[in-house]
Amino acid sequence: RKAASTGGGNRLDNQAMIESSALTCGPVAGTMMMCDDAKMAQERAFHDALGATAAFRLESGGRALVRLGAAGKAVAELARE
Repeated sequence: RKAASTGGGNRLDNQAMIESSALTCGPVAGTMMMCDDAKMAQERAFHDALGATAAFRLESGGRALVRLGAAGKAVAELARE
């Protein structure tokens, strides 16, 4: 499955594979627009969380995705608006 997101300044695209509760993300491609330092730091943290995701769980009736690292701790929490 294709996944797309934005970190506030750039668009990020990657491929994701879901098997049971395991979520594997492929390499992330993104635009290279210059953003302010705060947005760039936010995007770097989000990019790192994508790479650290080993599993996931859905919350709030499927409206929130919690990405879990190898130790089972949340590395990112994403919610639909």
